[in-house]
Amino acid sequence: MRQNGLEYTWAAKITGDTSYSLGFMLFKFRESAPRVGTLAELLRAGQANVAVEEGRSGHIMREPRVTVHSEGGTLVIELRDEAMISKLFAHRPECIMLESLTPDQPRTREQVVVQYEGFPPP
Repeated sequence: MRQNGLEYTWAAKITGDTSYSLGFMLFKFRESAPRVGTLAELLRAGQANVAVEEGRSGHIMREPRVTVHSEGGTLVIELRDEAMISKLFAHRPECIMLESLTPDQPRTREQVVVQYEGFPPP
């Protein structure tokens, strides 16, 4: 079991001139018990945010506000800040990477195609 590290994450990685991670994280601290529960319970225990990634480290942005919730067992990540959405997708990446990590499975990454609907051209 991981100690002092990321226990759960579900996030979208958006890469351009700067790389960002948009999603959910739940950390496990030393001596704490592993978290278990429904998806909704885990989401209440963790944090949702946008992080700027710099090599193997990075920092969490204070703004904008990201929300996460579950709908029928599916994770929904919402970012409604139009300026940040424009910044994240300014270079109109064709694909983003979805990343998942849980105590029961190793980190997985899946590339998905971005569909731009109602998004102003560059």
